[in-house]
Amino acid sequence: MKSIMDIIGTWSEIFMIINVILYVYSCINQKSSKSVQLLTLYTISLFVIHFLSVYVKLSDTPNNLYLSHYHFGFQFLLLSLFYRTLFTSLQKKWVTIIMIIVFGTLTVYYSLSPEKYFEFNLIDIFITTIPLIFFSITHLYNMLTQNRRFFIFNAGVLIYLSTGSLIFFLGTFWNTEKEFVGVSSETARNIWNIYEVIYLAYLIFITVEWKTSISKWKVKNK
Repeated sequence: MKSIMDIIGTWSEIFMIINVILYVYSCINQKSSKSVQLLTLYTISLFVIHFLSVYVKLSDTPNNLYLSHYHFGFQFLLLSLFYRTLFTSLQKKWVTIIMIIVFGTLTVYYSLSPEKYFEFNLIDIFITTIPLIFFSITHLYNMLTQNRRFFIFNAGVLIYLSTGSLIFFLGTFWNTEKEFVGVSSETARNIWNIYEVIYLAYLIFITVEWKTSISKWKVKNK
């Protein structure tokens, strides 16, 4: 009998597939904006990296930690470009500058420490998610005086990245050489389970955004 977390994991995979189908459908059948095209690429990246991770985990070399770099990297790239399409001219320039700094820093870091490529690395999480949280808050501020474009998706990004990043930091901090420090293994497991629930909620936010705006042609071509 499947546990609750197994069921949540299954539903996460189902919503990944649903989101890819819905967003790709809109790109093919509508004159979609650059924003929607980038969200489509984002849903595809979530789908591909997740199932590559599952495939590697089930293979003879189950170390799939290096795929987390691609998850955070593509997430940062695509969501940064997505928010850039929504921002003012000055804000667009700041997004471009931040993107150059982030990818430049990561390139130098992994050039100097190539062994870190095969490890789960907090550097990735910090340097790629903090700017996205800032972009999300900036868009939330812009919506006070502009149209509430992608309000649901933006709320999902803010909730998922802020809480998810905290969980990653806590989980990595407590898990030292596969031994949990300061908390019981059950507590640590429950914290990771919370992340799984939040991730499922995030995928549902993406679906709801498509239903409430993109599917009804409320996003105009830019």
